[in-house]
Amino acid sequence: MFSPFAGALFYAGGKYDRTPKVDRYSAFIQGMKMEFQGKLMTEQNFLLSGELIEGGHSLVQRVYYEDTDFSGLVYHARYLHFLERGRTDYLRCLGCEQGALLSADEEGLVFVVHRMEIDFKQPARMDDILTIQTITEKAGGAKMVLTQEIRRGETLLIAAKVVIAVINRYGRPRRLPEAIAEKFLTAPI
Repeated sequence: MFSPFAGALFYAGGKYDRTPKVDRYSAFIQGMKMEFQGKLMTEQNFLLSGELIEGGHSLVQRVYYEDTDFSGLVYHARYLHFLERGRTDYLRCLGCEQGALLSADEEGLVFVVHRMEIDFKQPARMDDILTIQTITEKAGGAKMVLTQEIRRGETLLIAAKVVIAVINRYGRPRRLPEAIAEKFLTAPI
């Protein structure tokens, strides 16, 4: 049987093991650290990816020149990039690499944005330090609902609600495995 974890190096209980556990999502479910693209997910990797908070994730990002338009304000479409980074690093902090989910079995597991509502409250400027917060509202069935905020200090700049569809590699809806849904709903601190 095909194993997405063939050759992967798992870390559990203070020792390394090349043997995948019972099911295809076991590394994720048991909270093991996994070697990804030849690199063990170290503490430094996790620090670069933000941190888990109660119910979700928080990521700090700087605004660069490339993020701004001619007026010096962040171009509106660039906020989508910041929000995507927040969602992607949330998965990473949960120990869930999107590439590993895609190859976890024959069908694969893919997250795609189905709907997004964004309220632009205030602009960000070059060199601002932004905090992107992602909170799970719902995870189950073939979708997840997330709320995301982008703040500069205490000032709310962007408020977004994102509906994520769960599909297989062929674009058909797929149920989110219960163990994965539970991870999103009980993000550890």
